[in-house]
Amino acid sequence: MIKNHIIGLKGNKISEDYMEITIPKIKEVTVNNEVLFWQGTTPETMPKDMLKFNDRKVKTVGDKKHNRIPGHFTSTEKAVWYSHLFLWKHLYENKIDSWIFEHDVDFLDNVLLPDVENYDICYGKYPGCAFCYYVKHNKLNKVIDYVLNSKIYAQIDTYMYDLQVDEYIPELKITNFKLKITQHMHLGNTIEHL
Repeated sequence: MIKNHIIGLKGNKISEDYMEITIPKIKEVTVNNEVLFWQGTTPETMPKDMLKFNDRKVKTVGDKKHNRIPGHFTSTEKAVWYSHLFLWKHLYENKIDSWIFEHDVDFLDNVLLPDVENYDICYGKYPGCAFCYYVKHNKLNKVIDYVLNSKIYAQIDTYMYDLQVDEYIPELKITNFKLKITQHMHLGNTIEHL
């Protein structure tokens, strides 16, 4: 059975408050009623040299829309990357297929998430690819190897989107779904962006 994992920060009031809102909603949109907690990585707990980050992030659709110049990766943006990477490793090693949710995902539709049986990765329409997505364990090693052996040029949301659009790993069967999702912002933010 496909599992559900939520990435959050125990001991962080904003993250815990978001999870109180998000977990019941996850149970409404998934077939499996169980939501497993995954402790996110923080700047204090992340390795310093496992991933290689570009000096500056690439210009994203959002940057162009808001006329922003991309900055350097913040320590919290890097920590988000490690949170997802370490969960992927856990899922791969334990042969678990799972939906992955960030603690502050907000579902704007009340419909079930799509059937993902025929895909390796399935995510919500950009932007926000990492808020809510599905991964099949048996191909995660290819994603992990690719990430560990290339330079990280963007936040994980953009990177997930580019996996499909640019076909970095051609053997992956990737799709997206049209469920409207966004990010809760009303309680504050747990990540710093430049």
